Amino acid sequence: KSTNPEIGVATVYRTLELFRELHIISEQDFGQGMSRYECASDDSHHHHIVCLSCGRVWEFSSATLERVERQLAKEHDFEVAGHNLQFYGYCKDCRLKAREHSTTTPARH
Repeated sequence: KSTNPEIGVATVYRTLELFRELHIISEQDFGQGMSRYECASDDSHHHHIVCLSCGRVWEFSSATLERVERQLAKEHDFEVAGHNLQFYGYCKDCRLKAREHSTTTPARH
C-alpha cells in the first residue's frame, strides 16, 4: 500500500485469484492461518519444510520421493495426477533459541 497507494487490497486479492485460476501461481496452505503463493512452474516438482515456530518455509526436491511415487503408482495400477507434501517441525535457529531460553530461564519452585 505504501509503494502504490492507488491500488486497493481487494484488487490485489482479485488478481491473485485470477492468476491462480490461470495456473500462473499456486496457492499453498501450511496451516498457519494464511495463504502463500508461488509461481506455478511445471519445471520441477518440489515439496516444503515448514517451521512451526517461526513460520519459515523451505522448498526441496527429492529423487527418492519421486521414486516412491512411481513405485506406488506401479503397485496400485494408479495414474498419479500430482501430490502435495509438507514436513512440519522446528528449524535449527528456533531449536537453538528454545535451548538458550531454557538454560537462561531460572526454574520456578
